[in-house]
Amino acid sequence: MTTSNETVYSGWAIPPGEGLLEEIEFRGISPPELAATLGLSVEAMNEVFSGERAITPDIAVGLANALGISAQFWLNGEARYRATIARNWEKTGGRKEEWTDWCFGRLLRKYQREDAADRAAV
Repeated sequence: MTTSNETVYSGWAIPPGEGLLEEIEFRGISPPELAATLGLSVEAMNEVFSGERAITPDIAVGLANALGISAQFWLNGEARYRATIARNWEKTGGRKEEWTDWCFGRLLRKYQREDAADRAAV
Protein backbone atom coordinates (compact mmCIF):
# COMPACT_ATOMS: atom_id res chain seq x y z
CA MET A 1 0.00 0.00 0.00
CA THR A 2 1.22 3.47 -0.81
CA THR A 3 0.91 6.50 1.39
CA SER A 4 0.14 9.98 0.17
CA ASN A 5 3.89 10.72 0.07
CA GLU A 6 4.71 7.85 -2.27
CA THR A 7 4.48 7.80 -6.03
CA VAL A 8 4.07 4.58 -7.94
CA TYR A 9 5.80 4.37 -11.30
CA SER A 10 5.50 1.80 -14.00
CA GLY A 11 8.72 0.00 -14.85
CA TRP A 12 7.81 -0.16 -18.53
CA ALA A 13 9.75 2.31 -20.64
CA ILE A 14 7.61 2.92 -23.71
CA PRO A 15 8.98 5.48 -26.14
CA PRO A 16 6.50 8.08 -27.37
CA GLY A 17 7.64 7.20 -30.87
CA GLU A 18 5.65 3.97 -30.62
CA GLY A 19 2.45 5.96 -30.20
CA LEU A 20 3.57 8.27 -32.98
CA LEU A 21 4.03 5.33 -35.33
CA GLU A 22 0.54 4.05 -34.51
CA GLU A 23 -0.91 7.52 -35.07
CA ILE A 24 0.62 7.98 -38.51
CA GLU A 25 -0.36 4.47 -39.55
CA PHE A 26 -3.94 5.27 -38.51
CA ARG A 27 -3.81 8.46 -40.59
CA GLY A 28 -2.31 6.69 -43.61
CA ILE A 29 0.98 8.60 -43.42
CA SER A 30 4.09 6.60 -44.19
CA PRO A 31 7.24 6.93 -42.06
CA PRO A 32 9.21 8.30 -45.06
CA GLU A 33 6.50 10.92 -45.65
CA LEU A 34 6.64 12.04 -42.02
CA ALA A 35 10.43 12.06 -42.08
CA ALA A 36 10.42 14.33 -45.15
CA THR A 37 7.86 16.64 -43.54
CA LEU A 38 10.04 16.94 -40.44
CA GLY A 39 13.28 17.29 -42.41
CA LEU A 40 14.69 14.05 -40.97
CA SER A 41 16.22 11.06 -42.67
CA VAL A 42 14.19 7.86 -42.65
CA GLU A 43 16.86 6.34 -40.39
CA ALA A 44 16.52 9.20 -37.90
CA MET A 45 12.73 8.88 -38.00
CA ASN A 46 12.99 5.15 -37.25
CA GLU A 47 15.23 5.99 -34.30
CA VAL A 48 12.51 8.33 -32.98
CA PHE A 49 9.93 5.55 -33.32
CA SER A 50 12.11 3.12 -31.37
CA GLY A 51 13.17 5.61 -28.68
CA GLU A 52 16.82 5.56 -29.70
CA ARG A 53 16.54 9.24 -30.66
CA ALA A 54 14.76 11.72 -28.41
CA ILE A 55 11.84 13.83 -29.53
CA THR A 56 13.48 17.23 -29.32
CA PRO A 57 11.59 20.53 -29.15
CA ASP A 58 12.18 21.03 -32.90
CA ILE A 59 10.77 17.60 -33.72
CA ALA A 60 7.85 18.17 -31.34
CA VAL A 61 6.94 21.45 -33.06
CA GLY A 62 7.16 19.72 -36.43
CA LEU A 63 4.86 16.96 -35.19
CA ALA A 64 2.41 19.55 -33.86
CA ASN A 65 2.33 21.27 -37.25
CA ALA A 66 2.04 17.99 -39.18
CA LEU A 67 -0.46 16.18 -36.96
CA GLY A 68 -2.25 18.84 -34.95
CA ILE A 69 -1.16 17.23 -31.67
CA SER A 70 0.54 19.73 -29.39
CA ALA A 71 4.30 19.89 -29.11
CA GLN A 72 3.89 19.73 -25.34
CA PHE A 73 2.19 16.34 -25.65
CA TRP A 74 5.22 14.89 -27.45
CA LEU A 75 7.70 16.53 -25.07
CA ASN A 76 5.81 15.26 -22.02
CA GLY A 77 5.85 11.73 -23.44
CA GLU A 78 9.57 11.98 -24.09
CA ALA A 79 10.23 13.27 -20.57
CA ARG A 80 8.23 10.41 -19.01
CA TYR A 81 10.06 7.87 -21.16
CA ARG A 82 13.53 9.18 -20.29
CA ALA A 83 12.63 9.46 -16.58
CA THR A 84 11.45 5.84 -16.56
CA ILE A 85 14.71 4.73 -18.16
CA ALA A 86 16.68 6.68 -15.55
CA ARG A 87 14.65 5.20 -12.65
CA ASN A 88 15.09 1.69 -14.01
CA TRP A 89 18.80 2.21 -14.49
CA GLU A 90 19.07 3.45 -10.92
CA LYS A 91 17.03 0.53 -9.54
CA THR A 92 19.30 -2.00 -11.19
CA GLY A 93 22.52 -0.17 -10.39
CA GLY A 94 23.23 -0.13 -14.11
CA ARG A 95 23.59 -3.91 -14.27
CA LYS A 96 22.79 -4.76 -17.86
CA GLU A 97 21.31 -8.19 -17.14
CA GLU A 98 18.77 -6.67 -14.76
CA TRP A 99 18.18 -3.64 -16.93
CA THR A 100 17.04 -5.85 -19.81
CA ASP A 101 14.33 -7.25 -17.54
CA TRP A 102 13.00 -3.71 -17.09
CA CYS A 103 12.76 -2.98 -20.77
CA PHE A 104 12.13 -6.48 -22.09
CA GLY A 105 9.21 -5.33 -24.21
CA ARG A 106 11.33 -2.73 -25.99
CA LEU A 107 14.13 -5.19 -26.60
CA LEU A 108 11.74 -7.82 -27.87
CA ARG A 109 10.30 -5.36 -30.41
CA LYS A 110 13.82 -4.39 -31.50
CA TYR A 111 14.80 -7.98 -32.16
CA GLN A 112 11.53 -8.65 -33.98
CA ARG A 113 12.28 -5.70 -36.30
CA GLU A 114 15.82 -6.97 -36.91
CA ASP A 115 14.53 -10.47 -37.62
CA ALA A 116 11.95 -9.08 -40.03
CA ALA A 117 14.65 -7.03 -41.79
CA ASP A 118 16.89 -10.09 -42.06
CA ARG A 119 14.03 -12.13 -43.57
CA ALA A 120 13.22 -9.35 -46.04
CA ALA A 121 16.85 -9.20 -47.16
CA VAL A 122 16.87 -12.89 -48.08
